Amino acid sequence: MSSSLDNKKNIDNLEHKLYQVTIMINPEAEEAVVDFLYSCSPESVSVETGPELAYCIKSFFKNNPEIINAKLRRYIDGLNEFGLAPGNYSIETEELREEDWQNSWKKFYRPLEIGKTILILPAWLDEPVNNQRTILKLDPGMAFGTGQHPTTCLCLEMAEDYLKPAMTVLDVGCGSGVLSIYAALIGCDEVVGLDNDSSITSVPSRNETLNDLKYRVRWLIGELDAIKKKDFDFLFMNITIDIITKIGEKALNLLKHDGVCLFSGIISPDREKAISFIESNGLKILEIREKEEWLGIVGLKNA
Repeated sequence: MSSSLDNKKNIDNLEHKLYQVTIMINPEAEEAVVDFLYSCSPESVSVETGPELAYCIKSFFKNNPEIINAKLRRYIDGLNEFGLAPGNYSIETEELREEDWQNSWKKFYRPLEIGKTILILPAWLDEPVNNQRTILKLDPGMAFGTGQHPTTCLCLEMAEDYLKPAMTVLDVGCGSGVLSIYAALIGCDEVVGLDNDSSITSVPSRNETLNDLKYRVRWLIGELDAIKKKDFDFLFMNITIDIITKIGEKALNLLKHDGVCLFSGIISPDREKAISFIESNGLKILEIREKEEWLGIVGLKNA
């Protein structure tokens, strides 16, 4: 982690501690809560499916998160006003030593088979014996996109069917870079990953190097104006429906005629809103898939 902060605290306190905040919440409120947690500058956030279709969100902080927890409760309690029902949620805080934390968040990531050909492999684990799948190594750090989340799984599963070698690809909201890296691994000609979160600057390029793909993907931090190319064959938009409707038209202008866009990050209640937006922007919907209350939608431009 941050060496300057660690050095200072280790001088003052030989046993530097961190804090794990665990939230159990309904699936439809999960993404909003994750976005809120990232705004609080955590060290990492992980998400996994909990009991009774709830989501278990674990975040890690270097400072006591009592103030954050109070803000978090107010935020969650207000989600009903936006049509997101958090349900009977819970928040628990546990104090960890730094060496415990280094292993604590990693234990939630396991090798994950996706679709017919893909294996997401955490960078700190060994390749499984007799593996026949395409390995995609990841060290997600603070970035979104571990392969564990249903939206990332949907994107990769559907990309197996629609993304072809030699295509040019733009990944809007690239996070950890998992989708961009998959595109490069299968032989796409030009791949651009774009995100506006400056806190994850080094994560995608590090994951690119882990997969022996250094300089195969062009990583950009900023907004869509940073993209000069205007005829991509394939577009990933694994972002929330609110962001899709806000920037989607501009993003689709970067997709060529007969290009393919894969939308995800859409919860089931927003199905009709998403379909309306996609069709009103001149795309023919080729397929809709659903996984754990999340949707993946493939559209063909100007069909």
